[in-house]
Amino acid sequence: MRSQSSPAGDQSDPSEAQGTPVKGATYIFVKDRGNNILFTNEAVANSLGVELEEIYNTPSSRWYPKHAQDYFQDDLEVIRTGKPKLRIEEPKATVRGEVILESNKFPLIDEHGDVNGVLVIARETEVSEFPQARDPKDPG
Repeated sequence: MRSQSSPAGDQSDPSEAQGTPVKGATYIFVKDRGNNILFTNEAVANSLGVELEEIYNTPSSRWYPKHAQDYFQDDLEVIRTGKPKLRIEEPKATVRGEVILESNKFPLIDEHGDVNGVLVIARETEVSEFPQARDPKDPG
């Protein structure tokens, strides 16, 4: 993702700084029905400390063994219903440690109307940015 050029020259998204994981980065994944990562962006590679090409066509569990199954359950819901799942709070491992993401997942629908995968757009966030869950039995 690139911002518009300014008179001072080309400015790129800080999440794409070569090899440097950045707090607040935006992560993009295209995943198939089997939880394999078909495409991703530099921010993901930087967060994992690897080259971008190493991630293509690999199972999510290779990069996120602790959370891959949970991610996949949300993906399967999107695949099954054909409807987006928005504002999901998820943990993600990075070279800086674990961070919290706000993830949005969208079905990838082919020309026949079949869902063939999921587009995930996620950004790092602070836990305090999410509304706190409240016990419905608690009046106050």
